[in-house]
This record gives sequence, C-alpha cells and structure tokens, in this order.
Amino acid sequence: MHAVLSFEDAPDRLFSTARHERAWMDPDDTRVLDNVVRFIGQKVAAVVAETEAAAEEGCRRLKVDYDILPDVFDPASAIAPGAPVIHGDKTPEQRVANGQRNIVAETHGEFGDVAAALAQAAVAYEGTFTTQRVQHAALETHGGLAWIDPAGVLNVRSSTQVPFLTRRALAELFGFAPDRVRVFLRARRRRLRRQAGNVRRGYSGTRRHQDGRPVKLELTREEQFISTSTRHPMRITVKAGADGNGKLTALQLDVLSNTGAYGNHAGPVLVPCLRRVAWRLQLPEQEGRCRRRLHQHRAVGRVSGVWPAANAVRGGSRDR
Repeated sequence: MHAVLSFEDAPDRLFSTARHERAWMDPDDTRVLDNVVRFIGQKVAAVVAETEAAAEEGCRRLKVDYDILPDVFDPASAIAPGAPVIHGDKTPEQRVANGQRNIVAETHGEFGDVAAALAQAAVAYEGTFTTQRVQHAALETHGGLAWIDPAGVLNVRSSTQVPFLTRRALAELFGFAPDRVRVFLRARRRRLRRQAGNVRRGYSGTRRHQDGRPVKLELTREEQFISTSTRHPMRITVKAGADGNGKLTALQLDVLSNTGAYGNHAGPVLVPCLRRVAWRLQLPEQEGRCRRRLHQHRAVGRVSGVWPAANAVRGGSRDR
C-alpha cells in the first residue's frame, strides 16, 4: 500500500456532486471525504495501493470507530418536529433551503384560484401516487483514472458527460488553475445522466499521490447501487376538477421528493416536475407545491409529475 487517506487528507471544502453550468442550481453539501457518515454508501477513507487486490485487502484491514448518531429513513418523518437534523450546519448560503427541517429545496406556485375551482367542479378527483428509487445502471460502472503529468497538469479520464464542468469542480476543490486540469472521455452517442456527477472517482488520492503514477477507482455494480445517486422517489398528491362536459378546470399537485442524505439535483428535477404538467395541460387554475427532503438514503425524474396528473384525468373520467 502507498497511502491511506481520511477526511484529514481531503480538501475541507463543500461542493455538489451534481454538475450544472449554473452552480447556484445545486447545494454545496458534500465533502470528498467527511467525518460525518450520513448513509451506508458514503466514502470514509481511500486506500492507494499497487494492485486492486492490495487495495481491497487494505480496505478490509481498516478499522473505523463510529459514534452512532440519531437516524431518520423516511422523508415524511424527516420533517416532523424533533426529527434528527442531517445537515444542521448547512444554510441558504450553501443553497440548502432549510437545513434545520431537512429541506434542501422547495417551490410553490399558483395560477388562478385553485380552491374555488375545485369547489365549483362538477367532478373532482384526488389521489396519491408514489414512484420508486431507480438506478440508471449504465453498461459501464462508475470509474475514473487520474494522474499528474511531468508538466504538473492533472489529467482525468472519466465516463462523465460534463468534462468541462468536472474540470471546473476539480480545479476549485484541489486548488489547480483551470488550465492545469484536463478532463477527457471517449465520444458517446447518448447521455448517461448519472455519470454527470463523476467528480470523486479516485481523485481524492491524486493530490497526495503526486509521483506521476495513475490513480484509478472503479466501482462494482453493487457499489454503484449503494453509493451513487439514483432518481429520487416521489410521493405526489394530485387533485383535479372538471366541468359537466368533462373539461379539466383545476389541478393541484403536492410533491414530496426524497433526495436521500445529500441534495444533488434537488431543484433542477423538482421544478420541471411541476412545469412539465403545466406546459402539457395549460389550465386556468393550477397550483403546485414541491419539497425535497433530506434523510438517510442515497438517492435523482423530471417527468414524474405527468404520470399522476394523467391518472387523475382518467380517474375523473371514470367518476363521471
């Protein structure tokens, strides 16, 4: 083994594992290695070794002492009074809406008087729908290869779909000038959404391990399921109203979304969830309320709101 790295060896700087052109779209709530473990797949340490077998043996020999903290595993429970706070030190400055209530993002909007339109509707429908957590399961698992060349440039080969945004994040994290970081990948025909946040793939050891030798990290499929982001599960309550001719006159959506222990892609998925319903239906009376909860699962679909709305229309038609 060449090195064992912990949070003391990693940059003490927050960032988001999501990558968007506008940094304000995602919360800075993550460290490369942290001394607070918020879900089972979180990285605790990094072992740098000559071979994969030696690295795995080094991981098996690691001894970690844990202080057990209060936990919460359900998004509704996460906002209940007295619930354990997952990111109590995060504020709107880090783009976490309300860290003391485990809310990373929320949005509210209304067109017209939805309550009055529902009360006057000839037919009304209400239902609650849930979506499950989904892993993208791209053919290749998450991985990366990084090295510092003789010119002092950090080179990173990764399966990320956003090489320029990854370069910017790495430069900020490890104190490189942007022109001293090179991120490259092979051409791909389609985007693999959950490869967008490929920032931590083996790079925690690169800054420390600067003899020019490559550092590689590749996750197994099981490790990918446990430790990488997924599509956020959602609970969507929809109320719909229609007139006597079956014309939809009002729609209300209340979305509770589960980002897991960290809030990447919270707002960028949450807001389109409502917008895509509004664009398709364009009703005079619409209301939407969305909240993203933080709790202790690792969990990122924009079209999730369309399915409940469509079911509400079908349900209202059956009730006529």
